[in-house]
Amino acid sequence: MLRRLALTLTAAALLAAIAEARRLYRLCAALRHEIATQQSLRAAERAGRTVAERRLRRAASVVNPATCGYRPIGHIESCFVERRGTPRQGLLVPDARARLRLDPHAVQPAAALEGLEGFSHVWLIFEFHENTNAAKLRGSGG
Repeated sequence: MLRRLALTLTAAALLAAIAEARRLYRLCAALRHEIATQQSLRAAERAGRTVAERRLRRAASVVNPATCGYRPIGHIESCFVERRGTPRQGLLVPDARARLRLDPHAVQPAAALEGLEGFSHVWLIFEFHENTNAAKLRGSGG
């Protein structure tokens, strides 16, 4: 009788352990689903924020001569499309090239560029169009 009672208790404990394991499995599955949902929401939010920030920078990138003190005469196009991965020193990627696109309406008179091809180097004064600190720096006189 005692042995039957022990086996009955052991079977009951085993059934309780199986029920608890099933409950924990369902809980883990629900948590995995919630984590995946939250990760996808964060990724969508981050992508939307990135797009919004890019649009904002693009809208703010129009250089205003009244605030920057000069009138841009062109734009530089680089083989690097994002700042991540762009080397800070040109000698690190000697084959990288960029192109200066001059605005023909901004370069007045056109004779200002005559003989430029005879020089090996040209100094360019530039402002990064995606510089988010430019407005703050101009406002503080820095």
